[in-house]
Amino acid sequence: MVGFQASFKSLGGGKEQVTITAGGQNQNATFIASDKLYFVETRLSDDGFGQDTNFGDDGFVLTDATGHLTNK
Repeated sequence: MVGFQASFKSLGGGKEQVTITAGGQNQNATFIASDKLYFVETRLSDDGFGQDTNFGDDGFVLTDATGHLTNK
């Protein structure tokens, strides 16, 4: 993920928190450790070289352990 930094933190009780940072902006998501978290950059053309300049089109998609979309 060029231009993005991801950090993960265990919250206990089987939960994780991820923070995605780019251009001084943060997005956070909390999820169950057995779930799969995807970070989606929908438009690459709005970004500069090696950095993200618009977080408005980026986001998380979360699926449970069976692959079904979830909104936990």
